Amino acid sequence: MSENPMMFTEAEKQALAVRLRQAARRQRRAGKRQLPRRLIAVCAAAALMAAAAGAASGRLFHTPLYDQAGASLAINGQPLPSEARMVLHSDGSATITVSGAEGEAPTVITAPPATVEALLNGETDAGFTVTRLDGMPYALSVEEGRLWLFVNERIPLDVTDRIGAGYTFRYTDENGLQQSATISGTVEDYTVE
Repeated sequence: MSENPMMFTEAEKQALAVRLRQAARRQRRAGKRQLPRRLIAVCAAAALMAAAAGAASGRLFHTPLYDQAGASLAINGQPLPSEARMVLHSDGSATITVSGAEGEAPTVITAPPATVEALLNGETDAGFTVTRLDGMPYALSVEEGRLWLFVNERIPLDVTDRIGAGYTFRYTDENGLQQSATISGTVEDYTVE
């Protein structure tokens, strides 16, 4: 999290509570595996803080990776002129970084292994939605020597250090079917099978 804690109004807190209850009802109806309520609350709160940071900027700024991939970010349905990126750690956790406005520090969220697994499996989006203009189920972009994997509407994932041994990911194809693919090689010369 950023060093300056953000304060939420009572209306924002109530709106978050309503969204969490609605999300829980949707998940129960869909029959998907339930995430613990505390985990949902932590993810939603983190997403709201990131949204508030982005909304506070009030102006557009350059988003190089997203510009290159023709992508945009929304948090809890609110479009933001920011980027969110995820880096996996060896212990199964991940760091999600949401860019701040020019001159502002980014918001850094540490996601526990259970949340990361749910994010990578598409079981939750933790409030983050990434939309790409090409509409394809996945895309790869190189920025500053790093290879970023955009899967469906998920936060892009840094796969640079994982492709040497091959990194397998799951995605939903155009027909709504679950598929998997493996990226291998190097940033300069990778293949997807």
